[in-house]
Amino acid sequence: MPEHRLARHKCEAERTAAFNKLTRLRTQARTASHEGRKKGLLAQVARAEAVVLRIERSRIMENERHEADKSRTRDTGKASDFERIKPPRTGQFVTQLTEPAAAAGAPPGVDGLTADFYVRHSKAMAPILSEIFKEAWAKGKMPDDMRGAITTLAYKGKGLPRDVWKSYRPISVTMIAYRIMGRCMQLSLGPIMPRIIGESQPGFIPGRSIDDDVLAVCELANFCEAEGRPGLFVMLDNEKAYDRVQHSFLLETLDAFGFPPEFVTMVRVLLQDMYTRLKVNGHIGDALPATNSVRQGCVLAPSLYALVHEVFLIMIRRQRGIGISVPGAEGSLDRPFCMKERAFADDTGVALASDRQLDTLFNVMRDFQDISGAKFGMDKAVGLRMGPLKDVTPPAKYRSGATGIRWYDYGVDEIPTKDKYLGIKFATPDLVTKQWEEKIAAVEAEANAAMTGGAPKSYAGRSA
Repeated sequence: MPEHRLARHKCEAERTAAFNKLTRLRTQARTASHEGRKKGLLAQVARAEAVVLRIERSRIMENERHEADKSRTRDTGKASDFERIKPPRTGQFVTQLTEPAAAAGAPPGVDGLTADFYVRHSKAMAPILSEIFKEAWAKGKMPDDMRGAITTLAYKGKGLPRDVWKSYRPISVTMIAYRIMGRCMQLSLGPIMPRIIGESQPGFIPGRSIDDDVLAVCELANFCEAEGRPGLFVMLDNEKAYDRVQHSFLLETLDAFGFPPEFVTMVRVLLQDMYTRLKVNGHIGDALPATNSVRQGCVLAPSLYALVHEVFLIMIRRQRGIGISVPGAEGSLDRPFCMKERAFADDTGVALASDRQLDTLFNVMRDFQDISGAKFGMDKAVGLRMGPLKDVTPPAKYRSGATGIRWYDYGVDEIPTKDKYLGIKFATPDLVTKQWEEKIAAVEAEANAAMTGGAPKSYAGRSA
């Protein structure tokens, strides 16, 4: 029997035994009458739950490792698609990496060296950067200044209350040398991302578009309406998605996907002993250790997050008993496609055929939260009810409380701006037409106002 099958059989046997033990202990604790015995049983339940979570985590990682190996063999016939990370040995390469940042006026890090400085002195800086990166590899840690960042809290807008911390997004400004290192790694990672990340995730994946995601969900809703098929589309929000990435889970995920040790080592170097200083009203505070998160503002962060979130998407994709059957590639239900999940970065939507499937979805969500450290913000969870399910009241536990969802009937309820999916208000064709008419009217009004407001002026106040 192949090695991976033996490992899988062993894992399943351990999983079954652990679940049976946990079920037995829970039953005994629930029926225990003596307070002391009940307390002891509850302690055993807690230990059994920890064992179950460990086994579940190992099972998921083993599955990902096996699937990644199969995928690479199928696509390329080689053990690995990944290139080694190439340090910037030439001035031309340094220029290529820093010119976009210089053109955008990217701010410098704590050393004060701008992207324009690296462009102007690329020939001299290339060997220096190469030696810095090699030393970081050898020591397993970057120099102190490269590990630090200045973090500014950027207000999200949208009318959110300014005195609530959730209304702000942390943006980290790192040294240009750190950004060059991340860019080197991104150049190695980018080309193989489409082979690793499922087609349901277009966010930050080369060659994919958000339009595919929006079109797929719109067509799903239209199909359920036209064919009278029951359907739900549940939109989930990952709370503080980048900030909650656990380094240990990220590194295990890279290993499970089959990344070479060289790449995993460099990611570990980027994460090792990170710290940040908060900048508030122009004042910079003391250094704070960053023991988890990927930095918003780091060029590599979106790809690293996409890999972590792909674990959740795979768990949904492989889950039996959920999803909606839609016409397949040939446009026929004779060979249907089961649509389950769509995503763009951390915004995720899941298609379900009934309210009963909500239980399965929430079980998967809990499992992913337990193993990864992620957290789904239920205050932003939105559900779209389609076809016959518009006439059915959602189960009470999914209308309020910790698992409450804001529900809308497709084509009946007007979805408010705050509950849009990827900027789109899902609606029937007639309501979509109305939305376009309102947008066009607003643009025409703005254009007319500009045309009647006199000749345009230059920045100096003279007529253009």
